[in-house]
Amino acid sequence: MNKDAHLKFLADVRCDVSQHMKWRRRLFDNPDNTKFEVSPESIEDLFPTLAECIRSEGLRFMVEKEDGDSVNAVVFKFYPTLYPEYVKVSFNNPEAR
Repeated sequence: MNKDAHLKFLADVRCDVSQHMKWRRRLFDNPDNTKFEVSPESIEDLFPTLAECIRSEGLRFMVEKEDGDSVNAVVFKFYPTLYPEYVKVSFNNPEAR
């Protein structure tokens, strides 16, 4: 579970999760700063290839919604559970739930 492996898949996790309707609804429908784990088990039905990659590396990620009023968007923040200082965000139109 090294840092390089986490960082290698962080962008893929951000892209897939932030664009999928099931995950978008989950994030939009919960209060700001609610955290969800992105694990192989939580994504294998939607993204089986990505799930297998992060399973084989033993990786875990977190995603949370933040208030993005200052940028007129809803911000989804993604980071490796073991390395929370490495963050990728997606800016989401609040009208496109």
